Amino acid sequence: MNIPYIVGGKDDTSIDFALVLEKLRKLFNITTLVVSGGATVNGSFLKAGLVDEVSLVISPYISGDLSIKGPFNTFAEFIDQKFKFYSLEALADGGIHVIFHKQEN
Repeated sequence: MNIPYIVGGKDDTSIDFALVLEKLRKLFNITTLVVSGGATVNGSFLKAGLVDEVSLVISPYISGDLSIKGPFNTFAEFIDQKFKFYSLEALADGGIHVIFHKQEN
């Protein structure tokens, strides 16, 4: 079917995210990637030290639903990475879009 793919780990239970990004750059010339796979995928990239920008949209809506996860799930592992404020944009629906860039240590 001529569908391109890459392999980024030794088995189905682990992914080497740095290797995946390296292959995407080398094989497909991809230099910028948006990760929006949910809290677990976002947390995995964060734990691997591969997040350089965080983009959050905050809407003026509160549901109180405790089953809704936050943007990053690191499974209670402390991740010592700091981000600094970069920009803020007001949205038409009353929400805001905030961008943070990774702060170098």
